[in-house]
Amino acid sequence: MSLVMEVIHPGIVPAKPTSCTYYELWRVKWGTSRIWEVKMVTAEERDAERKRAERDAERNAAERKRLRREATVKRAKDIVWSAVIASAITIIVVTSLGWLTTQGVVERAREQGAKELVALRASICTVRFQQRPDATAKLAEFKALSYSDKGTAIKKFVADEKMATMQGEDAPAPGAVDKCADAISDLAR
Repeated sequence: MSLVMEVIHPGIVPAKPTSCTYYELWRVKWGTSRIWEVKMVTAEERDAERKRAERDAERNAAERKRLRREATVKRAKDIVWSAVIASAITIIVVTSLGWLTTQGVVERAREQGAKELVALRASICTVRFQQRPDATAKLAEFKALSYSDKGTAIKKFVADEKMATMQGEDAPAPGAVDKCADAISDLAR
């Protein structure tokens, strides 16, 4: 059942019919006059409409939840990728500036430092030998020896006199005796 009422003045709203049924109002424009149509809705139609509205609300809530989840995942991905890129850039910059070194670089530096330390100790040993009062006599003694005996005699002399041992040490550094002996044998030629 449907009732159609025409409103002549736009400010006047038609009265709601008195009944126990549920009413819905639709405003429809036809030309210049306004027409209000009042439809009577049964309880079954009202329940179906309410269920439809509930389903729509559930779908909308599920869609909002899905969109929120997607936004959260996108934010998490952005944060992770930003961290990865920042870490890579940091490592590149820090290593190129020399603030961070690899284990291989450290080991090579240690080996180079040890070689330079032995060379420094050999030069100190040579200066100590040259400052001895009997340095010229020892050089003459080493020159008189044969080539094979000269190396052994100089090494024994350096070890016995502790010329390769630096002050505060109990034993000479590895390779320091050999380098010192080589330096003194160069003087004995």
